[in-house]
Amino acid sequence: MGPIEYAVFSISTIVKKKYNDDKLADEIRAIASNCHDAGISGENGFSADHPQNKAITKITNKWRKDYKI
Repeated sequence: MGPIEYAVFSISTIVKKKYNDDKLADEIRAIASNCHDAGISGENGFSADHPQNKAITKITNKWRKDYKI
């Protein structure tokens, strides 16, 4: 686990402990487990069809709906 993954995982732990929101903490943890191989679209990046990008996008789209952001 690299520093970015660890930081995102730590945020999930804070959400779980401080706000008792297991669902959101699990979703954040899922992002942490997928961000190691995700990338930005472009010449040197990955497409939106890349498996990790798809997994992260699915969660963030759900957040937009659930939290009206």
